[in-house]
Amino acid sequence: VDTPAGFGPLADGGVAAADVVVLPVTLDQWAVPALRKFMASYSPRVRRGLVVPNRVRSRIVDDTWAEVISSGGVVREPFVLGPPVQESEVLHAARRPLSSGPKPSAARLSALEQIQHVADRALELAEEVPARAAS
Repeated sequence: VDTPAGFGPLADGGVAAADVVVLPVTLDQWAVPALRKFMASYSPRVRRGLVVPNRVRSRIVDDTWAEVISSGGVVREPFVLGPPVQESEVLHAARRPLSSGPKPSAARLSALEQIQHVADRALELAEEVPARAAS
């Protein structure tokens, strides 16, 4: 689910079907308030949620927002703060799936490892979710 554009029927359907909702969020003054609004609105319907700081850069402003998002009370149950994904040209300019092709370059390998960390954390959270009752 993408915030802030994520409010609507597609988010409703995705949340209803998901054991874990992954919420990518950029670290800026527009995304963090939208994330908080999304979490407040959807937390009763989300089984588990993974907030993924996305397009993170080595900038003072990103460090400031990273402090905000990781401070107590911002990301609350059923949501947890996940591993970050750094800004990368590889993620913007990839003309093929990240994992296809020959031995990956250092930049591609770094992007693959970051995405794998997010996937691993999402799977860990999914294992914590009780099975749904059969209808």
